[in-house]
Amino acid sequence: MVRIQNHHSYSLRNCQSGTAVDLSGTSDDYSIQGFCPHDGPNQLWIFQQDGDKNGWFIKSSHSGKYLGFEGNPKNGTAVVVVSNPFKWDV
Repeated sequence: MVRIQNHHSYSLRNCQSGTAVDLSGTSDDYSIQGFCPHDGPNQLWIFQQDGDKNGWFIKSSHSGKYLGFEGNPKNGTAVVVVSNPFKWDV
């Protein structure tokens, strides 16, 4: 089993489709999409352990913003890039 290391960069892949979590190449630096893996900075995500070590913040190495949600997360809510850290249970 591989352990996530604090402040290291990772590429996130969809196991079913093989696509990578990609910060859209448009000028908005907001939209997330599945895209062919190329390990560019818009596909690298820095994992930062939160202060109580019960979760992770996932930060774009390209924009410095975080994976999160706009509003309350529920089934069908799109993942986007936000300014404030969002805590993930990984």
